[in-house]
Amino acid sequence: MEDTFYNKEYCQIVFSAAITGPLTWPIAAELIAKQQGNNSYKFLSTVRAQGILRSFSGCVPYSSYKLFGIGSQRGVQTPVLVYLNTQQEWIQDRWFRYIIAGVASGVIGGLIVTPVEQFKISFANKDFTSYKETKQFFLTDIKRLGYLFSGARATIGRNVVFDSVNSILYNGTLANTIFKIDRENALHMGIVNCFAGVMTAIIDYPLDVIKTRIQSKTVTRQLTNQRTPSIYSTGKQMVQTEGWSSLYGGLRHKIGLYAMVWLVYGVSFGFLGSVL
Repeated sequence: MEDTFYNKEYCQIVFSAAITGPLTWPIAAELIAKQQGNNSYKFLSTVRAQGILRSFSGCVPYSSYKLFGIGSQRGVQTPVLVYLNTQQEWIQDRWFRYIIAGVASGVIGGLIVTPVEQFKISFANKDFTSYKETKQFFLTDIKRLGYLFSGARATIGRNVVFDSVNSILYNGTLANTIFKIDRENALHMGIVNCFAGVMTAIIDYPLDVIKTRIQSKTVTRQLTNQRTPSIYSTGKQMVQTEGWSSLYGGLRHKIGLYAMVWLVYGVSFGFLGSVL
């Protein structure tokens, strides 16, 4: 960890996150379908049927989500850890410092990405026939802007778990120790980020599925004046009606997605570091 939060590193975070979204969208689109019990969506079939441009139409909200999500996670964690590392007299346990940084980025990042993720899920869920209709529903009425924060508690909860575990794994893993990580080495950064991303995805996956279930019904609930269910009630209903396995539906696909997302991000980060 650097002693100061350089502009260079922030640029690496932003540009790497921006690159990650478009390159991993095909895998993400299929995961969203699987989490909702829809196994019929196939990205390559969609390309053949609708063309490349139509197939990538959902890439905009997804890429925005990755940009804001990864940007807020690493963008908050880095300066928080830099500060905490200068306050070692009152926080001596470095693992506790990683957790504090993860909770901070989880709360802030959760608030930032909730509207973007709701928009992404509503579009991918085909609540509307086009991107334009999705945008008109949420963005042309002040009251409906609040709908974008449906499932905020679930998103924040998921992000706190993810960012805390990811902070520990990314900043203090055996991989970091073994490889003596060079933050400007694309291979090193790809391996560490991929390892931390995959392990964290497995741990936080049930919360991620519950969050997706809550947000996938936002438009229906608002049109019928229903209240947003809690994390507990949603999870309980899933287990009662679909079994415990429903909390892990599509997990293999999520592992594949996060392996690709964090590999692309890590390689991009290391490469940009050497170039900049």
